[in-house]
Amino acid sequence: MVEFILNFMLRHHAIDEYNREFKEALEVVERAKPELLAIGPISALLPDDFGIAAAELWGRSNMLLWGSTALEVPEPIPEPAPEPKEEGPKVGLVTTEDLRKEGMVISSDDDEPKPANAEGWGTNPDGEGSWGESTWGAENQDTIWGQPEPTWELPGMTESQKGFYEKLPQSFVKVRLERGIRRIAAVEPPDPNSAIPLRKVAGVLVLAPWEKWSTKEGTWQSEPSIHLDDTSKSVPVPSYDPLTSSLRILVDPKSVDVLKDHMGMGVQGYWVQVAQEKKEGDVPKKKTKAKDSALHFWYCESVHGVLLSFFREE
Repeated sequence: MVEFILNFMLRHHAIDEYNREFKEALEVVERAKPELLAIGPISALLPDDFGIAAAELWGRSNMLLWGSTALEVPEPIPEPAPEPKEEGPKVGLVTTEDLRKEGMVISSDDDEPKPANAEGWGTNPDGEGSWGESTWGAENQDTIWGQPEPTWELPGMTESQKGFYEKLPQSFVKVRLERGIRRIAAVEPPDPNSAIPLRKVAGVLVLAPWEKWSTKEGTWQSEPSIHLDDTSKSVPVPSYDPLTSSLRILVDPKSVDVLKDHMGMGVQGYWVQVAQEKKEGDVPKKKTKAKDSALHFWYCESVHGVLLSFFREE
């Protein structure tokens, strides 16, 4: 409908002095067509299997988004204690001794004869009680219960997520956590010739600063906020500025195929950097300018909004 109205105004020279603005608006309409359809798929895509596996290993941020502030999840409010109720007559347990005191005659089964094996759940040649003629798993004496040894499982994870989880470096620790909006700037497929193990199986999503941050207070388009910045327990990592630095997010290769057609769109979420834990006696390594490193990387923990490339709140 918007496109029809703009074309009508241009075709009939309704307001010639605004033709330039109408043409610019038509360009926005053309960009909006594919981007509006991409909001759903991108929202469902991120975090992808790589991000979910990483969050499973290093934990999720215990935060909720509200406006421009990250709030800690509140503790549940305890329910008030119920008002005391009036106690009625107490009811006790009546025993056979109580019944005898009341003059009732109680017969006992203790004098009745019992079979020799009455205490067991079966019969063996000695006449004593037993639980059957053989032990559980007797057909396979190598395993007591007759079952193979249990295998290690990751409940609730797909095979793809498990595959990434098993490749993640267990000795890494969280060093940075940024919450903010970033712009999709580029994507890179996995590099089978890379010297970095994770780059052989994971792609890269390059997220540039959004730069169209709102100046209003209480808006979800405010400048990025840092909720963790502690590299004291890790090997040296490159310095970064959330307002000017781009992030190289490791992603599932399937995400690269989807995101490559949506350059410029905005994504709001939590971006986490992990790095190799520093050990006592380690010799500090010099920081390098290489794009990727085997000692640290970023991943997407969660996504809370997808924006059109031309969107502005003001």
